[in-house]
Amino acid sequence: MTQLTEVQKEAVRNGAMNALAHVSEAETDGFIASMREARSGTKALASLPEPLREMITGDAIEPEGYEHPAGDTMQDYVAAALDALAAGAPELIEPFATGVMHACEAVAATVKGVSQKEQVALDEVRAALQR
Repeated sequence: MTQLTEVQKEAVRNGAMNALAHVSEAETDGFIASMREARSGTKALASLPEPLREMITGDAIEPEGYEHPAGDTMQDYVAAALDALAAGAPELIEPFATGVMHACEAVAATVKGVSQKEQVALDEVRAALQR
């Protein structure tokens, strides 16, 4: 496995977190619901293999030199994550995509099951991960 730089690791973390946020924000069920969804997403991410788990759930300190994607959309963040993995650890692309999708599905199912808006968000995440 090739070593990722701190900037690449940050891109991977931000890609995962933006995908989860995209699904969570699809429905506005209130603060408590958001906290429950965050807990579900975090639990699902805990099942990621190392080193992905550490990259995504570890410290959220933005390293020097990190630049947010120009488009600032979930798709842009996921694309940056996949680019970082392709450049430094291509063997982690599949576990990343599978793990992030699993976590997004857990988030969507947490409160009242998967709504139509959440399903649309899940489909958007799935498409971004399959680029």
